[in-house]
Amino acid sequence: MSRFGYRNQREGQRGALLVLFALLLPVFFACAGLAVDLGNMYSYKSNLQNAVDAAALAGASGYTAGGDTVDYHPEADEMAAEYLKANLDNSYSSLKDKSFEAQTVSGKTYYRVKVTEPSPTYFMRILGIKPYIDVSADAVALVGNPGTTDLHFKDLIGAREILGLDSLKNGRVNTTYDGNVVDLSSRFAGTTIYTSSALGQKENQANADGNYSAVQAGEASDYNSFYRSTTEKINEMYDAAGSSVVDWNYTNRAVSGSSDYYKKETSGNANLSIGELSGNEGKPVYLMIDGTKNENKINITINSTNARPLVIIYTGTTKNNNKNNYKPLTLNIFGSGGTAITFTGALYAPDADVVVNIGSGCVFEGSIYSRDFDVVSSGAQFRYRDIFSGSSSGSGTTSTKSRLVEDSSLVWNS
Repeated sequence: MSRFGYRNQREGQRGALLVLFALLLPVFFACAGLAVDLGNMYSYKSNLQNAVDAAALAGASGYTAGGDTVDYHPEADEMAAEYLKANLDNSYSSLKDKSFEAQTVSGKTYYRVKVTEPSPTYFMRILGIKPYIDVSADAVALVGNPGTTDLHFKDLIGAREILGLDSLKNGRVNTTYDGNVVDLSSRFAGTTIYTSSALGQKENQANADGNYSAVQAGEASDYNSFYRSTTEKINEMYDAAGSSVVDWNYTNRAVSGSSDYYKKETSGNANLSIGELSGNEGKPVYLMIDGTKNENKINITINSTNARPLVIIYTGTTKNNNKNNYKPLTLNIFGSGGTAITFTGALYAPDADVVVNIGSGCVFEGSIYSRDFDVVSSGAQFRYRDIFSGSSSGSGTTSTKSRLVEDSSLVWNS
């Protein structure tokens, strides 16, 4: 072939490549544009997924704390929405749709959060296809059950040493005890205490009528085992409650509404004002107080008899335990305005010396566990009550934490 013919052949091939390149160039641009749009959609999807994961877990905790049901779960929805706002920031207002649902399957309750947000397109917009594409994300959380431990308090009072149970005033019975009073040291076992039937009677008449009982002796080893087990169960309940625990950061705290768990870890005395407690009536409300930071007083003012028992958990030991500066934990319970009220609940302070002072005419129903125990109340009544009998805390089922689950087997409305 001549040089001239070979050159014409090469120029023909070059022209064919240019034509092929011209034909493929729009495809290259389309692929690049599609990659940009898909990458943007993936970014939106990833952000949404992280947000709904956090929202579903928060909603599950709120479901438990608020006593919600599958048909009505405002507390869960509120917490889920707050977490969505916090994680999506300005994007929250641009959500096209959001839904909160709950359902119970095989005895387990699930809480679901689903959101949809329009993701802007770039290449597709240029081609006039779609300026936005809807991106959705959803997450399902198993609702935890922190209150299903087998807590049980069997005594009115259990202490290492009973220091004082003075029942008489001016020769008449004015402070009474109905229930087991156990002294682990056995030093005061057999001491006479009067029951509520003796209230107002003279001592000899109460004795003649048999309206009395006696302090019992208890085995320290048995109670130490009970304390260890109970403390473990309480800690498990708080761990399972997670973010539904209400942090108590000030000296004064109003306790009302439907929350089940409170925790105080800041310094200062604990001043509690008990209002109307909603939620599952009969289910205890737990208040944990860090004894290493708290001072030596818990003051409770209550407007009326509390529908839900209050379990006060004091984690510390007695401060300055010496003769010159002895400071036991003092529990004061009074009705608002000096009214006579019935307080239902328990004080669980197995490592602290406790002094209890209850307003005249007031009634304490429940249990008290402490190291040493003393009463300075006059005209008060102490009655044992199984405060866990009306709640799931006596069922003995295993506590569970809220956690994310795959929802492939669950059917939702949207």
